[in-house]
Amino acid sequence: MTEITSRTNDNVKALCAVTATAASRRSNGVALLETEKLVRDAMQGGADCLQLWLCGEAAERCGDLAVSAEAVGARVFLTVPSVMQKISREDSGTNVLALVRRPQPRQELRTEGLNRILVLENVQDPGNVGTALRSAAAFGFDAVLLSPGCADPFGPKALRASMGAAFRIPVFEQADCVGEVTKLGREGFLTVAAALDRDAVRLDACPAEERVCVAVGSEGRGLTEELISACGRTVFIPISAGTESLNAAAAAAVLMWHYRNNNL
Repeated sequence: MTEITSRTNDNVKALCAVTATAASRRSNGVALLETEKLVRDAMQGGADCLQLWLCGEAAERCGDLAVSAEAVGARVFLTVPSVMQKISREDSGTNVLALVRRPQPRQELRTEGLNRILVLENVQDPGNVGTALRSAAAFGFDAVLLSPGCADPFGPKALRASMGAAFRIPVFEQADCVGEVTKLGREGFLTVAAALDRDAVRLDACPAEERVCVAVGSEGRGLTEELISACGRTVFIPISAGTESLNAAAAAAVLMWHYRNNNL
């Protein structure tokens, strides 16, 4: 372990540089995890730890995390609140922070052994992306496809919302969602678009299917016409009169619960 008390330490500067923006995190292939629970969940989910920072009483409480991190070659730093405040991207007042390796981008979706897939198109709020990933893991979905317009699933806010789910479930970023959904339909998946149009049917009137792909669109505009057309079924979630809509994460959770893995 290395003790660091200065905000101008070279290790502090280096960490701030590689995590300053979404672009720098992506180009350096890293993600920043804040809070003890998120660090534990992500490491249990297979996250590759590069650095672990502990502050105050967390140094004693998280001795097991330090041992696990050092066992995989990560550097462990003991530090002070002023340094944690500088390296944090969320100003969360956390006393546990980890720099981990971002999973390699997944290129080709192979459907052997997959039965449930979530598609998010242009969901720009990182909290919604993270919450949808957490729900996907909870309801037994096998993979998540994100269009180029989606928020970074490995950004700090998305990771906090997903509670490490991004490390436990395959995530395909920058996906050609229309092309993939069309392909899944040809391979026997029921492809379901969540949208309000004249062909939409109530979700609770739809039987569960063994192989299903559900698609949810952006917070303001929903799914594009191209993706709706690529799906074999269009459904809507019944809600109370006078309520405008569910947000993207809530809609995704309801859809995935309906088509959940019944063997959970």
